[in-house]
Amino acid sequence: MSFQEITKEELQIKLAELQDQYDSLKQKNEDKTDFYKSVLATSPTGFIEISLQGDILSSNAAFAELIGYTQEELSSMKISDIEAQETQDEIQQHIDLLLATKHARFETKHRRKDGTIIDVEVKTQYLPDYKKFISFISNITNEINAKEEIIKAKQEAEIKELKYRKLTENIPGMVYKGRRDWTYDIISNSEVICGYTAQEFLDGKISWIDLILPDDIEYVLSHAQRFFKAPLSEVHEYRIRTKDNSIRYIADHLSSVFNEEGKLESIEGIVFDITERKRDEQLLQERNEELRAAKEKAEESDRLKSAFLANMSHDIRTPLNSIVGFSQLIAEENSSAQLKNYADIIQSQNSLLLKLVDDIMDLAKIEAGVIKIQQSKFNIHLSLNKLESIFKEQCKKQNIQLCLSKPQDDLFLYSDEQRIEQVFFNLITNALKFTKEGEICFGYELNGDDKLRCFVKDTGIGIPKDKQQKIFDRFTKLDEFMQGTGLGLSIVKNIVELLGGKIWFISTPEKGTTFFFELPLHQSEEKDSVEEFFQI
Repeated sequence: MSFQEITKEELQIKLAELQDQYDSLKQKNEDKTDFYKSVLATSPTGFIEISLQGDILSSNAAFAELIGYTQEELSSMKISDIEAQETQDEIQQHIDLLLATKHARFETKHRRKDGTIIDVEVKTQYLPDYKKFISFISNITNEINAKEEIIKAKQEAEIKELKYRKLTENIPGMVYKGRRDWTYDIISNSEVICGYTAQEFLDGKISWIDLILPDDIEYVLSHAQRFFKAPLSEVHEYRIRTKDNSIRYIADHLSSVFNEEGKLESIEGIVFDITERKRDEQLLQERNEELRAAKEKAEESDRLKSAFLANMSHDIRTPLNSIVGFSQLIAEENSSAQLKNYADIIQSQNSLLLKLVDDIMDLAKIEAGVIKIQQSKFNIHLSLNKLESIFKEQCKKQNIQLCLSKPQDDLFLYSDEQRIEQVFFNLITNALKFTKEGEICFGYELNGDDKLRCFVKDTGIGIPKDKQQKIFDRFTKLDEFMQGTGLGLSIVKNIVELLGGKIWFISTPEKGTTFFFELPLHQSEEKDSVEEFFQI
């Protein structure tokens, strides 16, 4: 059917149908528009419509409440009136960008009616068909403030950490914050104390407990248990082995930190190297011990000197009385036999008196440091034979066997013959005093190529255990009632040491004593030169 064939009535019907369709679509569109307007009007998010020139065309109640103006007031304002961050030129740049990109999302600041500034997030869409912008605006002031607080707190923490690091770097010790499993959250200056880096501790490559010496580990662990149970602050000293395998003394100034719930949060402290202080303390202790020993020795010396003077007054007076008394008897006695007896007594007392004086003189020379060693070539066998002759008769009288040990025919020395004879003489005299029966043997033996070991052995009463430590001290006497100065063995020891040797003894109470003294020698097979001698 062609257009010409449509009747007027039919055309009117068609137009009515089209009008109905149009009215229906229009109503639906209006309903949608009303719905969207209702949604936007009641939305908790701020909404505004903006013209291309920046005029605020409309707004919802949420935005009006957000910005502090009424919707009517906003309808007569520009977006620049509430923008607090961007200038007019910057706003125009945003508009030009939106015209090109059609949408944008950004953060800015708006000024409320009361003058306060708020942070907002803006989501803007350009509607080309309507030649306007629509924007959804949310208040993000709290979020921004929270972010700023976080940033500020982070910055403050970084500043504090920097200050803390600088502070700890200037402390001459290791600063740490750790847990009960001996791992660490913070540690600094560890290389100064133990040689290991902080990173080695933080990475778990080394643990502090691994450095503590086995002898000290029980002490440290026992105290650590106390710190795990209650808040404590103490200083503990112990030893560690460092990376270079040296041993150092450290002072650990530590504290245990607990939270409000009573749980252990951390162990914190500072470790200082106190090795030098410990050495100084040990040296001071040794010095104090030396001073104490010197004081006791001085006091003992004073006591012994007093005893010595008392004994000397008696020991010197006894032979002098004998000499004077028997000298008077000689003048009155007519019997030649009795005279000889008196003369022998006077001779023995003269010898005793001379020995006392000699001991006192030798001691004085030794203490003054003026005793001299006169070295010369001599055959020690002749010296030993002489000593045997001197003591043979006396040993016979005391029913004691005297024996001499000489392992070879001759032994030539280059030393002080008189002083070596004096050492033997004093030791044999000493043996005679304390030997009631048995034997006294003396002599020497070769101890390798460079030592001559001499000895005097007796079967006497021996030396009591409580006096063995002081036997070489001056004025020491085994029997206070026996004649003698208590100087003989002290003099012997000094002479042996002046000759470059050493002296010692082995003694069993009630069985006897053997004194040894050893001298350094060098032997030569030559007989006609100085090299033939054992040289001291």
